[in-house]
Amino acid sequence: MRKADWEVSADVMRLFQTVGRASLAYDIQDSHSGNMAIRYVDERGEEYMAITSTGSQKGALERDQICFLSTSETDFGYYKASSETDIHACILGLKGVRASIHAHTKDLTIATLDDEKKPNQPSPFIPIDPLGYYHLKGCVPVDWVEIPSGSAEMVNIIAKRLTQYPATVIQTHGTFARGRTLKEAFFLACLANNSGYVVRLSKKLGMDAE
Repeated sequence: MRKADWEVSADVMRLFQTVGRASLAYDIQDSHSGNMAIRYVDERGEEYMAITSTGSQKGALERDQICFLSTSETDFGYYKASSETDIHACILGLKGVRASIHAHTKDLTIATLDDEKKPNQPSPFIPIDPLGYYHLKGCVPVDWVEIPSGSAEMVNIIAKRLTQYPATVIQTHGTFARGRTLKEAFFLACLANNSGYVVRLSKKLGMDAE
């Protein structure tokens, strides 16, 4: 899709701005981190992937910070879109998935760290709060990768994990969540981070989280 053809509808703009502001308010992003993507059908019935541009301020998104990319081939937008566009494209290709979000979830990131020698396979994160356990299907997979940002290794791992579970973690980097809508994906990312907070707090209180 050529840059001249980018056209952000009011509904899409409002959706990205709403979720962007909420992600900062809930503190699962820093000012310019993370990314969001949806499958979008325009007025002509053509389907694209809409994704936030690299380095965009999620709490104050402008129209030119949402890129519309082909779902079948690399095009102009990839040069401006998130460095993790390939990951989001793969997530959006999963059955029933229409949206994805990557967030630098602080509590869950800390809760899933370990002191093991790398490379290794980290233990999955198990929510202990009922709401998180239910919606996250009892488990959030955790993986270590050598290059934890936009690498080809991440594309395969994340897509595989999100086929089975609604959220997954790349150790030291953050959470990826998928949903039928962007708001659902955002809810699941927030829920995963809240579950991380609950586990961290339980350990501070001397409880046996395991």
